[in-house]
Amino acid sequence: MKTKEITECTSWNINFLIRFVAIQKNAQISNPWALYENVADYEVYFSPKSSFCKNHDWSLWILTIDGVDVARVGTSHPKNNPKLTFLGVGYYETLPGVTLEDLAFIFAKVEQFAHSRNMGEIRLPMQGGFFGSYRARIETHTDPFFGEPQTLDRYVSEWQSLGYQINKKWTNFEMDLNKNKVRAESVLNIIYKAKTIPDLKFDQIGQNDFRQDLIRLLNLFNQSYKDFDEYSEIDPEDFVSMYSQYEFILKNYFCKIVSYRGEDIGFCLAYPDILKPLLFAQKYQLPSVLKKIAVLVYLKFFKLRYFYPYQGKTPDSPRVKGFPMALLAAVTESIPNYVTTISGHYIAEGNPVLTLLTDETAKPKNKFAIFKKNLK
Repeated sequence: MKTKEITECTSWNINFLIRFVAIQKNAQISNPWALYENVADYEVYFSPKSSFCKNHDWSLWILTIDGVDVARVGTSHPKNNPKLTFLGVGYYETLPGVTLEDLAFIFAKVEQFAHSRNMGEIRLPMQGGFFGSYRARIETHTDPFFGEPQTLDRYVSEWQSLGYQINKKWTNFEMDLNKNKVRAESVLNIIYKAKTIPDLKFDQIGQNDFRQDLIRLLNLFNQSYKDFDEYSEIDPEDFVSMYSQYEFILKNYFCKIVSYRGEDIGFCLAYPDILKPLLFAQKYQLPSVLKKIAVLVYLKFFKLRYFYPYQGKTPDSPRVKGFPMALLAAVTESIPNYVTTISGHYIAEGNPVLTLLTDETAKPKNKFAIFKKNLK
């Protein structure tokens, strides 16, 4: 008979987190696209100084069978947000061969945690950062980009067998730049040459105060996602700490904040996919300086990733309502001719931007979802 044990962590514990990280590597070892975690990745969420730790009720679990750590799962929910009546589950990883009976054993802990806090629903996988993998990949037609969730195929079937069903869906699109540039030229002619939106200002991120631009970016993102239940706002200091390392990329590519009459109303990022050089650095265990050099060298041959412009509080002016299309056109025009395709990032079902993506200019690629289970 199997000997099963569950270890719980509710406060910073370096020894527990070393085991927690090891499960991710052991589960993903055969996945050629996996970036492995380290304990430092968790400091921004679970260290005593973290605002996330202060503002969220959270718990991490490890399932051990016959002395081997075989599965992990984490849960959290904001302490002071009464509108959220569901528990978020994330950090899910399992080793091959773990049975549904074994998984039900650890998920029973998750459900107990939810019931003890009067949560009537569980949703997974949950937020793991600003552009983090808080969606599961459910369909794959092209190589993943940096930051996309590394959902192993068996995970979705495991969740479904445990009673979780798809709640929301998103799609990434791969855009044909040659066709999109034809459309972009006509849009830009209308917007810029005819000066139909004269009060718009496009600020390149990092040209004056990179730290302040990051906070502007975060404020806009929080506004954009204010009605998205699964998104928890990130403390500005935590955000700056996480994303300052990407300054050398954001300052040098199409990363714009849009303002209208002095008020920030949106932003758009189009930067290279850096997954391959990071995997190279991981494989050869390069120190941080050489890792950065590897990224810079790779950028000479990059494939761009396009994030659809996030829109904050938009003034009622009918002229300004055209600015998302203006950004899309400006991104397209800014990309070098030797780059033939870009990816449209996480576009939700029902999003109006889908009307801009036709079969002639864009093809749907990877699909993502959030799953839920009703406990009542």
